[in-house]
Amino acid sequence: MRRTAVLAALFLATVAWAAELYKVGDTVADATLTMADGKDAKLSSWEGNAVVLFFYGTWQKRAPDMAAKVDSIRKARAKQKLTVVGVARDGKADEAKKFGEDHKLGFPQAADSKAELYGKFATKGLPYVVVMDGKRKLTYSAAGVDEEAVESALAAILGAKDPPPEKDEKKKDDAGSEGAGKK
Repeated sequence: MRRTAVLAALFLATVAWAAELYKVGDTVADATLTMADGKDAKLSSWEGNAVVLFFYGTWQKRAPDMAAKVDSIRKARAKQKLTVVGVARDGKADEAKKFGEDHKLGFPQAADSKAELYGKFATKGLPYVVVMDGKRKLTYSAAGVDEEAVESALAAILGAKDPPPEKDEKKKDDAGSEGAGKK
């Protein structure tokens, strides 16, 4: 009987904790991130921009590949109001900085040393991606890096991706033909 009561209490505590997780459609409260440079940044400092938080473990073998996918998403929207931040769950600022530098990521890194911010979105799963609109409304939240799903969430906020840079083949051809035959 006592064992059943303890199990019931643990189950209720788990359900209550899970109910605290943000769900798509919720407005995310302002939070402070410890950036890799040692400074603090608030989520509200990026208000007006869509925000992608990429939670990862510096120890994970697949984290660099997943980070590269997130960086590709960022690059495709470089001219838009998008902020991408890598967040090392259970990591330190210096580890996050090293991860970003080692893998040549074009987005800032932060540390969530006690997994406090991560714990507001998920209970398990890394990497984990969160997308918020410019008013911190949660539009996407899932484990893994599903590029199509992340892109769909961003398209709903920002519209189409940036067009690819135009290749000016005519100028290259003209330049090549002008020099031909001259000695």
